[in-house]
Amino acid sequence: MHYLPLWLDEGTAELYAYTRFQSHRIYVGAPTERYRTLRGGTPIPVEKFIGLGPRSPYYIDGSQNQLYYAESWALVHYLIYGEGMENGKRFDQFSNLLQQGVTQKDAFRQVFGDFKKVDQGLGSYMLQPTFRTTILKDSPAIDEKSFLIRVMSIAETEAELGGFHVWTRDLRGAHELLDQALKDDPKLALAHEQMGFLNFAEGKDSQAETEFAEAYALDQSLYLSLFYRVMLSALASSNNVTEMNAFAGTLGKVLQLNPNFAPAYVALVKLALREGDLNSALQISRKAEQLEPSLAGYHLLTGQVLKRVGKTADAGAYAKFVADRWIGSDHDEAVELWNSLPAADRPQLQPSETELSDIEKGAQISEGKIKLVSCGDADNERSLVLEDNGHALTFRGKGFVTGFSDTLWYGEDHFDLCHHLEGRRVMVRYRPTADASYAGEIAELGIRDDLPGPLEAALQSVSLTPETKPQDQDSSEQKTQNQDFGLGIGARGKQLGALDILSDTEGVDFGPYLQKVLEELRENWYHLIPESAETKKGKLAIEFAITKDGKVADMKLVASSGDVALDRPAWGSITASNPFKHLPSDFTGPYLALRVRFYYNPDKNDLPDSNNRRVGHNKSTPPVPQLKVRSGIKVSVYPPINLLISA
Repeated sequence: MHYLPLWLDEGTAELYAYTRFQSHRIYVGAPTERYRTLRGGTPIPVEKFIGLGPRSPYYIDGSQNQLYYAESWALVHYLIYGEGMENGKRFDQFSNLLQQGVTQKDAFRQVFGDFKKVDQGLGSYMLQPTFRTTILKDSPAIDEKSFLIRVMSIAETEAELGGFHVWTRDLRGAHELLDQALKDDPKLALAHEQMGFLNFAEGKDSQAETEFAEAYALDQSLYLSLFYRVMLSALASSNNVTEMNAFAGTLGKVLQLNPNFAPAYVALVKLALREGDLNSALQISRKAEQLEPSLAGYHLLTGQVLKRVGKTADAGAYAKFVADRWIGSDHDEAVELWNSLPAADRPQLQPSETELSDIEKGAQISEGKIKLVSCGDADNERSLVLEDNGHALTFRGKGFVTGFSDTLWYGEDHFDLCHHLEGRRVMVRYRPTADASYAGEIAELGIRDDLPGPLEAALQSVSLTPETKPQDQDSSEQKTQNQDFGLGIGARGKQLGALDILSDTEGVDFGPYLQKVLEELRENWYHLIPESAETKKGKLAIEFAITKDGKVADMKLVASSGDVALDRPAWGSITASNPFKHLPSDFTGPYLALRVRFYYNPDKNDLPDSNNRRVGHNKSTPPVPQLKVRSGIKVSVYPPINLLISA
């Protein structure tokens, strides 16, 4: 779709929002409760109305926006059901002209005629005692007995209701429900997850991280808890290569739980940019964009990566795509990208069809990094300290417009002006004040999520061996890390199928257990391999120990491929698999030490067995486990590429 004007967007939403369901009939287009606002007031002239933008007081002012929503519904309803509108055919003609790039005023005149005649028709239409609707018949053959039903416990009910209160920003009500849910069932994962969201909303990030960790430990299907836990941990911002790999591994596990969770892909894009892997960043960004095509920021993310790749003409096309279709902060962000490109790569933008709002007419603009945000109490006033070219500027305001980048990792559902904004770049529209204690009254904020640059110094470190404990491990894991597992010294090890065992097995048959280990490594590895690996060649080896409770300890990269983009997915496949199943019960030793090798696009002789025969399998025909020979498993990922894992 080329673009949807604000009035048409809101009016269509109103049209469907008040659909009525009665018996076996569905009434689409039933009147909104707000239509009485028009009967008791004066409509905005249509020519002016369709030019109002998101910064108009008619849209943002609580005393006037009821009229805006009512007229949005009325105009859409009239253009579909009104006399002479041909049951919506003319409305479709108007929409088609918009998608062809015709300005909405020209399209409106072409299809509906003179604006004053439309004003008269709309005014008469709203005085009707009844309104037409579209009637649909629902299916009477719904067998309620076919639905699966489960009675929720009291604690589950309290947790669900508590989560709703968090979402609606009723934090006091959320506390009462979630505190009670955890009293009723301290082991309820959902209650811990919702308590994590509540703590996050209150800016209590440490407590939130603890709650998310507990929720995931209780229920390892909770991908949101795993995602929030790792994004709140030190791993998310670490420049240590080991911890960056652990971070990627956890994101891989999130995507294993929910392959369509776009924010995890965005986090991987940012990680790839920090590593300087632009090709992977571009491919992952396009995946996120496909999953969330309605979010302007995801298109702009791809545009920004294209700019870094050097494809500035393509980046210009992305900037135009968003600038011509979105309004408000999204539009401004697209124009920023457009302005950053060479003049030759800037396609002409469609002129804005919305009139300048009072915000834009009377405001100045300041840009900088947010240093401090303070929130008032009952009056809802906000105070913001901005660093601009070394100067600290203070702004105040309440009831102002706020926009932010779609790529903020916690998204719209958990965005809050009072928390998690320090250090972010912001555009402030403000009205200057005579009071010398602050710079001005906030009219609008546009919060940006700037992408990171490459961390060349960090990525030039030679080893991925964890010199220190990753920050998201608990104290019991720290004790495990301090043990000496005898790894990284070139031990020959005992060969068992696809793995080298470097410690005493005490005669226990580890074949079935290691087959499961290998399968889990494969699955997590494939989720993390960038498409750019299609043309890359390399091999590496990693040694690690599995403790009795299945936890991974003492990982060491004993042979690097020389390419972090190849080492990281292999490393991440192990951290994402952590913990494995407990070691076999008949094994009395403290741990099992292993060595595993990963191959990208191997040569023919990379994987000989004991008789110098190559062993491999295509992904389309799953391999039969061969635990008595030296073997590799050959598969294909999205572009055809040979990937093997072997002893």
